[in-house]
Amino acid sequence: MTLAGDLNIIRKIVFTIVIGHFCSLHYLYVAGEHCDHATRIWSEHHFGVPTLDNWWQTETAHAITATCVGLGNKLHPPKDTCGMPVPGFNSTLILVFR
Repeated sequence: MTLAGDLNIIRKIVFTIVIGHFCSLHYLYVAGEHCDHATRIWSEHHFGVPTLDNWWQTETAHAITATCVGLGNKLHPPKDTCGMPVPGFNSTLILVFR
């Protein structure tokens, strides 16, 4: 698991990445802030595996949305999404108009 900011810094500074033998790497999970689409595409190209984002809140101590591979979620979600609701949470958007 890595932070989106770390990937973004690597993407902006490093022009060529020499990656060792990561034959056991199947997915790259990004935690922390949202992973922007350009960084996700760059990461998938250079690491050769799906880069999966999630939405984590400190208050919940758990991911709220994520790509749950074991539950059959898509490995290449649409642009700027961070997965599907994680089982156990009922995510609802409440709009308050005053």
